[in-house]
Amino acid sequence: QNVQNVEIVPIGQIWIIDGGRTETLSSKSVVKCKPKLVVFDIVKMENVLTYTFPEDVASFNGSFLYDIVVDHTDGGYAYITDNSGKDPGKTIFFQFIIINIPKAYRTVE
Repeated sequence: QNVQNVEIVPIGQIWIIDGGRTETLSSKSVVKCKPKLVVFDIVKMENVLTYTFPEDVASFNGSFLYDIVVDHTDGGYAYITDNSGKDPGKTIFFQFIIINIPKAYRTVE
């Protein structure tokens, strides 16, 4: 829907934030889908992961996922900022565990 930010890591993956919004430059953006993280292998040209954030981590109507920093060691970690007007300045911690059970957490303070 809306690629907000990407990061390419040395192992040949691109980590993509899909904020789920369109028309972000207009006075009223349109929410099309829940926020997601997509990991794509640019060497094999295949999708590795599409992770839809749970409502308590990145809400459908209230989150504005903005920036991503990836640490690709130990299976992969991502730190994603949420610049929403409702709860600005929070960070989402995403862990892509080696056994492929992704989990996301929202910082509390």
